[in-house]
Amino acid sequence: MDIINNINNWLHLAFDTASPYFISFWTFFNDYTYFRVSLIAAASYLVAKFLSKAISKLIKNISQRLCFNLGEEIALLLESPLFYFIFLNGLILVVVFSEFNETPHFVALSILKSLLIIVLSTSLLRIIKLLLQKAADNAESNKLIQPQTLPLFKNTALIFVLTGAIHQIFSVWGVDMTALLASAGIAGLAIGMASKDMLSDVISGILIMTDSPYKINDTVELESGLRGMITNIGIRSTRILTKDNVEIIIPNTMMSNTQITNESSAETQGIRLKLVFSTAAGTDPEHIRALLINIADHNENVLHKQAKKVQVLEFNERCTTFCLMFWIKEAPLRGATMTQLREDIYTQLLKENISFASPTEREISITSQPALRQEVAITEFPVNQIEIKEMPNLFGNGKPRTINKPNRPKSTKRNSNKDDNDLKHRAH
Repeated sequence: MDIINNINNWLHLAFDTASPYFISFWTFFNDYTYFRVSLIAAASYLVAKFLSKAISKLIKNISQRLCFNLGEEIALLLESPLFYFIFLNGLILVVVFSEFNETPHFVALSILKSLLIIVLSTSLLRIIKLLLQKAADNAESNKLIQPQTLPLFKNTALIFVLTGAIHQIFSVWGVDMTALLASAGIAGLAIGMASKDMLSDVISGILIMTDSPYKINDTVELESGLRGMITNIGIRSTRILTKDNVEIIIPNTMMSNTQITNESSAETQGIRLKLVFSTAAGTDPEHIRALLINIADHNENVLHKQAKKVQVLEFNERCTTFCLMFWIKEAPLRGATMTQLREDIYTQLLKENISFASPTEREISITSQPALRQEVAITEFPVNQIEIKEMPNLFGNGKPRTINKPNRPKSTKRNSNKDDNDLKHRAH
């Protein structure tokens, strides 16, 4: 602050001292307009050249005193814009003091102001990109700005700076921006509604990079059962490489809405696995424990610094279930290690004649027996005769046989009048 105050006081003193001499010198050339304009332009060029170098050097010195690492780079970026800024302001003074007509005066002044806005916007955009790049390089302490999200932030800064510059340039030329801004708002709303899924993926990607639930080269398992290694985290999608060497591309919206098991995010090295198998009932647990520990000790993927445990999970009259718990170096070694241990355990159990668990025996009891014979009554024949066209040659010939329908006994009607007379005669 002391340095800035000293510079400010020095500038005020210099201006107050030189002001009377400048006014007297300027009035001397009132009748020489073109000479005065040329003199202002040349003075602006020399002042711009001198001040741009001086201010750039001053920024370097201040940054070195404050231990600001970006000071030198910012000074290099500002040297050229400072020159154009001071020189263009001098040209604006040239136009102001010139005797142009109204239209040429407005056009020349608008062009110079537009160039000045472009210079300032370009310088601001370069400084913002430099700061974003430094933040992305220091991604360990900054979770929001990552190398993957750096293009997004750069493009966002470009859009904002470009929009502001265009608005100022139109204002310089006297163009009303109200209708254009309203049209741009409606167009932006329509584009947003049409690309809502893409915007949702982009927002989810930013949140994933900020929260960092997983990183590149992490082994993850999704709620759906998909398991693999993270190969890329983009703005719209995440890429997972499975053990079959197949790359799966998943939208970030789905990744943010599912449960993820990260097997590589722990601070300590390694991951613990469990291998469960069963032997026949009556197996000595101590012998099995020693056998499993010995097999795990001879596996190169197993971490020997971490303790290995063997537990009896279950036992009954049929089998005894054991669980071997051990640690491996990396999550990608899980499949190969489990396969190798299963083969070694199986081979060792066969060598020592240790029986495996026998299948479960089930007793089935029949409480009731269905009838072996059923009586079927045929009340009527649909046709008078049944003809069997193809019949086995049981009698030496292959002629079709005809089965005649048996004659039903005719039902007789009882003469009720005759029976009544017989009953009366017997009664007498």
